[in-house]
Amino acid sequence: MAQRNSSNILLTIKQARKTGNLNLTGRNLDQVPPEVWSINSEPSNASKLHFMDGKDDDKWWEQSDLTKLNISSNNLTVIGEGLSNLKVLTVLDLHDNQLREFEQSIFELSHLTHLDLSRNKITSIPDDIYKLKELKSLNISNNNISTISDFISSLACLEDVQLQNNNIQSLPDNFGELTGLYKLNASHNKLKELPPSFYLFQSLRTLDLTHNQLVRVEIQGLHRLELLYIRHNKLEDLPTFESCHSLKEIYAGNNRLKSINNQIVHNLAKSLIVLDIRDNKLNEISSDIVKLTELQRLDLTNNNLSNIPNELGLHKKLRNLVLEGNPLRSIRQDIIRRGTGQLLKFLASRIDDKALLMEQQQQSHTSAPMPGMASDTVKVKQTANQSKVFDVSGKNLPEITETFWGAAGDCTIQNVNFSKNQLQSVPEKKNLLSELPDEVSNLNNLREIRLAYNKFSIIPSCLYACSSLEIIDISNNGIGVINHEGIRKMEKLAVLELSNNDLTQIPPELGLATQLRSLTLDGNRLRVPRPAIIAKGTIAILEYLRGRITE
Repeated sequence: MAQRNSSNILLTIKQARKTGNLNLTGRNLDQVPPEVWSINSEPSNASKLHFMDGKDDDKWWEQSDLTKLNISSNNLTVIGEGLSNLKVLTVLDLHDNQLREFEQSIFELSHLTHLDLSRNKITSIPDDIYKLKELKSLNISNNNISTISDFISSLACLEDVQLQNNNIQSLPDNFGELTGLYKLNASHNKLKELPPSFYLFQSLRTLDLTHNQLVRVEIQGLHRLELLYIRHNKLEDLPTFESCHSLKEIYAGNNRLKSINNQIVHNLAKSLIVLDIRDNKLNEISSDIVKLTELQRLDLTNNNLSNIPNELGLHKKLRNLVLEGNPLRSIRQDIIRRGTGQLLKFLASRIDDKALLMEQQQQSHTSAPMPGMASDTVKVKQTANQSKVFDVSGKNLPEITETFWGAAGDCTIQNVNFSKNQLQSVPEKKNLLSELPDEVSNLNNLREIRLAYNKFSIIPSCLYACSSLEIIDISNNGIGVINHEGIRKMEKLAVLELSNNDLTQIPPELGLATQLRSLTLDGNRLRVPRPAIIAKGTIAILEYLRGRITE
């Protein structure tokens, strides 16, 4: 068996002489085959290699220098000096081995652009890192790194740095001099503060500082920053985000925030789309929050809020407002459970300014009952009694009104038909539905559907064709399996509520549904992901699932 494996490796090396790309991942190697280091040998030396058989397909003039080398997922403890022979190497992947340090041979690779040393046992980044002048991507996540050399700031080409899951307590003072950096992940470390040069990151677009010990963050002036993850820190205040005019999404859950500075609203009024400040200590939300005109998702779960500004009911773009886990006095729980659409209507109904209400009603295209509405409700009631079908199809309605819901009375509804309308959301109603009609797939404008507290065992397949669907709440049912392919096709789906179902496992491929911003799985009998992963939130869940795809 060992001899066969050796032959396969030599054949792979031989093929790499033509492609310039050598992949020896997952070969259970405890040392690098010496033939790798001589793969770029001149013809006079090539005859010394075991794998050259002299056939026509071994023409030396058709061979390419090795530019990509992947020896990941093996048992390597050392690389060897022979690595320095690969002078034109641009990509080196050594992740998931047993390496304990940056070997000097790595620094001899002056053309290296991508270096992956993640999932090893490395403890520091040495000064010689400055020699990799052309490096663009550096992944040293999941190691035991505690110190980073100041010389890393001399890597002017660096664009992507992955430092997550280490023991880093501080970043170099000059770290911000990496002015070309557009993605930085320093999550799951022990950072207590950011270096004073952080404001120099003028190209930074994505910043992940989740799971550190930060008590404050100063990131003003990052005018290209789009995504910010600062969950699970010790923040009592958010920065005011001065000159961060491109910032679209903020995830600041699990901190110690008590309020939101109105200056934040002013600075991000025309850019912010997602504001996740769940699991904090917020006592109030100012009515100025409505000045975040582009806001589509606001997560206020598990705070100390007793009231919510009614003005949120007039927000034109808010699609998802999450309030569970707050001691709200002014809003009943049954209204919260009905979903964002009904919640916003309730808030709007409480505004005293009639002029504002009138304007909102005009914008939402609500109107008086159409001629024939009374006869329509009679037909709905008759159909519900006779066939247990709630049929409100073909009426060009912008919403299913209480008039129609009332027409169904106390009937036990087993099927619904809302086709050929102008629906953008379906309000939650407690029934015994176990399926939806195929016609639902024709609801091209449907953005939100809430099917909680029914008898569904799977997510209805007709929903996968609803191209505009952004929110699916199918919690408190009997869902036992998930069609990950269907979910991944729904490009606009941002919220998937699956809590309190009969799920025992989640397919790893669901991790590829990166369009999801909120995935709730609590209340299921899951073996995987573990509760500790679920508690970390959607991003952690999806990352965990993706990590299991190759297992």
